[in-house]
Amino acid sequence: MIKSRPGSPFQVILWVLSLQFLLSPLSSGVYGQDDVPAPDVHPGAVLDGGGLRAVRAAYVGEAFYNAAGGTETGGTTHIHNLSIALSIGPTEDGDGLSGYVQLLGTFGGSVGDLSGDAQGASNIEAPDALRLYEAWAERRWRRASLLLGLYDSNRDFQVIESAGIFINSSHGITPELAASGRNGPSIFPVTSLAARGTLQFGSTGYVRVAVLDGVPGNAGDESSFVHLSLGGDDGALLIGEVGIDALSGSSPLKVAIGGWSYTAWFEDAVHPEIVHSGAYGFYLLGETRLFESARGGQLNAFARAGYADERVHSMASSLAAGLASSGFFPARPEDQVGLGVAIVSQSQRLERASAVEGLHPRNEVALELTYQASPLHNLQIQPDIQYILHPGMSDTLSNCLLLAIRANLTF
Repeated sequence: MIKSRPGSPFQVILWVLSLQFLLSPLSSGVYGQDDVPAPDVHPGAVLDGGGLRAVRAAYVGEAFYNAAGGTETGGTTHIHNLSIALSIGPTEDGDGLSGYVQLLGTFGGSVGDLSGDAQGASNIEAPDALRLYEAWAERRWRRASLLLGLYDSNRDFQVIESAGIFINSSHGITPELAASGRNGPSIFPVTSLAARGTLQFGSTGYVRVAVLDGVPGNAGDESSFVHLSLGGDDGALLIGEVGIDALSGSSPLKVAIGGWSYTAWFEDAVHPEIVHSGAYGFYLLGETRLFESARGGQLNAFARAGYADERVHSMASSLAAGLASSGFFPARPEDQVGLGVAIVSQSQRLERASAVEGLHPRNEVALELTYQASPLHNLQIQPDIQYILHPGMSDTLSNCLLLAIRANLTF
């Protein structure tokens, strides 16, 4: 782990910058009329460029300090992601053939070593490695598309636009799906070969399905640049989602239901000598706009709930919800504020087994308050506070208070 004292230069600089930009919405003249900040780049996910050919690069860095509780009170850690991506072909909304390649470097320490949490307080934490993250080709038609290649399923499944500001991992994907399989599903930071199809119906409806390799990467080598292997006992991961996406309409709304299933064999969560054929789960999600001011300020709400097969999963259910606002400061139209909660529960089977041993697991609850400022067109500074109750679903760890700051720079 890379550690430093709370007063390290990296943290001091970012805290000073964040204080300046947090106070500046109350003043004027921060942006000129022609100054438009660059769009947010989801950490460790997509760096799409438009047009016939585009190259994008991004750096995302975080500093975390555990102010109370958890497993290491007073501890600090830094996390760094570097990405470079190449897009070839029509824009995302255009018909025709397109391609995408992204390299991803992940470096730094572990927030989990400080907090002991189960959900992942940082959505960019990953083992040190340089990886071929995505490499796929997509053919688009008027109401359908087909994608083949190395693919992050979280690009298209369980997507909630207004939840993208949050740093806790459970606002990006349900934790029971993130912890599933033998090496996780095909999401950040390790992806697998996949085929994904999408069909649109009506003006807002869609059906999306994907078949992915059941074991992304190399479970025995976390630093592998790329590992492509089909067959054997890996099995497959099947994901499907159907929904209505009217976020661009006059009454913004998105609702969706999805399910996922593995075809391989898995050990029982309580009795490992027993194996089960397959594992499954499902989820519901929705988001809507609660308010929009005449000057363009918005207040959005979202929620996502998930459940996983209790035979093989220790995390059985989850719920995440939050509010996200933007554009309420006229001088800072791109700044965003978010307040969210994420809850994960252990399976009842595992709870009963733990009770026999004198343990009493609790629901882990992560509360998050975050503010993303855009001082430059290609730079976001984001102070973040997370208060985690019952880290790791433990009844012995003290509640944890994490203070963080993120810098996001795009080129």
